[in-house]
Amino acid sequence: MIMKRFFTLKRLIFRRVKFFLIIFLFCLGVMSYYLLELGSEEQQRVRVQPLLELGFRLEDAVRFDQRFSDQRFRWPWEGNEAYRGDEIKFAEMWLNNSVITEILLNYYYCASSNYYSLVWLLGSIKRGVSFWDEAVMFVVNGDINHDGVSNYDSLLGPNADVLDPIMPNPATIYALEKNLSKDVIKMLKPFDKDGRISKWEREIIDLAAAHKISKDCLVWIAESVKPNPATIYAIKQGLPKDWIERINPLGEDDNLTGWEKHIIDNLAVLSDIYVDWAIEKATKKRGLTPWEEYIVNNIDNLPSCFVEKIFGDKYISYEEWMQAQFLARFSMAHLMEMDELWINNPDLDGDGFTNEFEVAIMSSDPYAYNGRFAVLAYSEGLPSSWREQVGYVEEFLKSNGFEESNIYRLYEENMTLQDFNRIIELIASRSNEDDIVLILLAGHGIKDEIYFSDGWVSYKKIKDTLSKIKARQILIIDSCYSGSAKTYLMSEKRVLITSSGEDEETYGGTSFFIFDAIGDKRYDSNNDGYCSIMEAFYGAKAYIESKFGNHPQLMNESLAEKIYIIEFYLKLK
Repeated sequence: MIMKRFFTLKRLIFRRVKFFLIIFLFCLGVMSYYLLELGSEEQQRVRVQPLLELGFRLEDAVRFDQRFSDQRFRWPWEGNEAYRGDEIKFAEMWLNNSVITEILLNYYYCASSNYYSLVWLLGSIKRGVSFWDEAVMFVVNGDINHDGVSNYDSLLGPNADVLDPIMPNPATIYALEKNLSKDVIKMLKPFDKDGRISKWEREIIDLAAAHKISKDCLVWIAESVKPNPATIYAIKQGLPKDWIERINPLGEDDNLTGWEKHIIDNLAVLSDIYVDWAIEKATKKRGLTPWEEYIVNNIDNLPSCFVEKIFGDKYISYEEWMQAQFLARFSMAHLMEMDELWINNPDLDGDGFTNEFEVAIMSSDPYAYNGRFAVLAYSEGLPSSWREQVGYVEEFLKSNGFEESNIYRLYEENMTLQDFNRIIELIASRSNEDDIVLILLAGHGIKDEIYFSDGWVSYKKIKDTLSKIKARQILIIDSCYSGSAKTYLMSEKRVLITSSGEDEETYGGTSFFIFDAIGDKRYDSNNDGYCSIMEAFYGAKAYIESKFGNHPQLMNESLAEKIYIIEFYLKLK
């Protein structure tokens, strides 16, 4: 009986304990649910309340809190501060563009936290970590692209639709300063691709602000044009698109010269051949030669037939350059009366001197033929070096305009007085006052005489023979005591050059150094680009005196400075 009551009491106690345990667990579950669910929701509402008051949608505020809140539930002794200050603007930025905002957050957090960067490496940055406030402040108020606009304004400000919050916006900022409309600014966004604003981009924006460029043209410029000084200038001049594209190579060296600007200004009237030449020149990045530079800068003063001829060959020669200078001496009205053959002929008299050289340098008539004759003579018994030097002079003359039929040779045994007189008489019959006769006599000499192969000949006899020639003469005597010849051979129409003084022996070779000096720009004392006989003589004289001690002589300087036996432009050397 007692045992039966004991087991009955035990079952009763177990049932009551089980009942109270169930009640306890139920209450504990309800409390846990409240604390963990309803409590965390209430705490979250407290945190996001400022966001809701500013008009945030509840779901957006919750999404933001779920991303950045470090704890869902906080115990009473833990703080549960509402979002405030820069955090609210930060929330606006994140909800607008979470990717860019988190890029900024990571960047500024690492920049401000130093060794706390480990937080960033281990997991996403949340509210409550060290340097959170500093990072958020920089995300909102910083200017990561240094364009003068805060990150917040770049993302959410009045011009956010045209600003890039990460990449620099110099062109867009400048366009905003010029009060351009948003649709125009959007057309110019390609200008921001390189993160800087160039001079030409500023100029385009200025033109757009002044309503000097259409919207279609702006789009084309921003997307298609390869900008350089030439294209910008063409755009300013209002040229059509195809013309702008055509002249684009003119400015590829980042420089627009006066002649290139002239092409753009006159593209409608200039010869296509000339324009194509200029564009090809620019494309190949070749500089202008002196004559090319002269022609392009004087293109308006040249007949079209001349322009088309010289540029059609893609190369401007020295002769064409000289002819351009010659044509510039005439009015366009006069040139229009001349035929194409005359205009394109750089040597009207066919004497081997260009028209301009005859007028500007020789002071002679370009219509009068200037014949050139030469008598080269050296007697027997001279060292071989003398023969070599005379041979050099012969080759020099033949390669520089002297016709083979006008060069007479009296070498060694052929240098006789009879043959000399015969040749001089022949030249006298073939030449006139417009011509030039060069005479070189090389041989042994004594005072007042020079040795020919048939004996000694006085300078007086030579004078009598040379007096038959009406042309201008250059007489070079290369012999000992040759300075004594000046007593007999000086004349108004003759330049006399001797290799020594009248009481001086000579080593020989004066003629070689004179002709060698003609091609040396160091001796072009008047800087006209050519060496006259006088300039060449003084160049050779200085060398001979310093090297060999002889004292060459020149008589009739006034004539010598006007005589040019060849046309050899020195400024290219």
